[in-house]
Amino acid sequence: MEKHVVVIGAGPAGLEAARSAALHGARVTLISDEEPGGRAAWHSLLPGKIWLQYAQGANKGKLPSDHTLPGREIQRARESWAAHNNHLLEQLGVRLIKGQARYMHAGRIDVLGPRNEKLEELCPDASIIAGGSIPLFPDGLKPDGKRVIAPRFMSALRELPSTLAVIGGGVTGTEFAYLFSSLGLRVEWFVDSYGLLPGFDREMSALLKKTLLNAGITMHEPATVSAIHRHADHVTVETTGGETITTEMAFVAVGRVPDIKRLGLGVLHDDPSGEVRLTTDPFGRTQFETIYAVGDVVNPRKTANRAMAQAYIAGAHAAGKEVEPFDEKNVISAVYTEPGLAQVGVLQGPDIKTHLTSYTYSMISHISNSSGWIKLAVNSGGLLSGVAVLGPHAAEIITPAALIMDSLKPVNYYKKFHAANPTYSELFFDALRQLPA
Repeated sequence: MEKHVVVIGAGPAGLEAARSAALHGARVTLISDEEPGGRAAWHSLLPGKIWLQYAQGANKGKLPSDHTLPGREIQRARESWAAHNNHLLEQLGVRLIKGQARYMHAGRIDVLGPRNEKLEELCPDASIIAGGSIPLFPDGLKPDGKRVIAPRFMSALRELPSTLAVIGGGVTGTEFAYLFSSLGLRVEWFVDSYGLLPGFDREMSALLKKTLLNAGITMHEPATVSAIHRHADHVTVETTGGETITTEMAFVAVGRVPDIKRLGLGVLHDDPSGEVRLTTDPFGRTQFETIYAVGDVVNPRKTANRAMAQAYIAGAHAAGKEVEPFDEKNVISAVYTEPGLAQVGVLQGPDIKTHLTSYTYSMISHISNSSGWIKLAVNSGGLLSGVAVLGPHAAEIITPAALIMDSLKPVNYYKKFHAANPTYSELFFDALRQLPA
């Protein structure tokens, strides 16, 4: 019998959950108060990646002749991606309702309009929460869109300052510190006690850090920013250690928190505070029967591909189909700087040995005059347990590693594979062949 699945949120996770549920035979209703694509696309992923392309063009001397910032390209991509998403949902028969979802109980969801009026009542067989996350801004660091900005302001940025403070050492902070430096700004980068790129391999992130510092970025580490003082033509960044730095503007990227408060989940349990922390099993099922959750609402590390992987599994499972559970170790994490950094799996452990190989083993690095490193981690059973890549096209080079790890075949089995030559895709397999037999 056809199941009715409601998906809440139309970002990368919500779209993938709706698509998966529909392809697995469910009748799907998608609720969102944003255009399909979600905050992740409109405020972060799409403008951020276009700005990164712009910065990489600047590095290669390919800035537009009129030196226009990429606002028009962001708008073009927005319109194209929105049209694609709407067409995809229509093809799949997914019904889209614009509004805010609110749980009345586990099996009933009301859709509310802009004035909190009830638009519709839904009683699905299952629901999937994919509402994403919202930026976390401590007091004193909140952006105003003028002197203090955040990723969501990049679409509207029309003029670049000459000096900028970047606050945050995670993926977003790292990418934008690189981006602004590539565009010729003097960047003062503040990284707190969690360090640069928490969760990434220390050796590889240290190599990336060295590259970024050599490009002219000034890093303050460890340095926790306590306040940003705004003035007519500059800001003063103050740290808990008493350091003060003056720049024209500041960019803040210090974290995100799940966006679930508006869903009314407090009605589902007895906690008088109404606070709910969603927990999930490998299929995305929460502690509440028939309710699933995926993406940023449950992930401490908030990346689109991780969210989409969970969403595909949850969508199929909610539709009543058998599906393999989510496996964290096969999720690729990436930083889109130049050089790029990507990793997957586990690179440290008592029975793990690592091997570092240079890009120079492949002809493509000599053709393109590029350099980089591939770190392979192999366990005592001869299985690939993790990989990290630092260099051009890192996120693409590492992709075969996730498939190999999932296959559970010894790494020696894959040494016979040769990708097209000369290409960046062969670098990973060349690295495999450098491993001891």
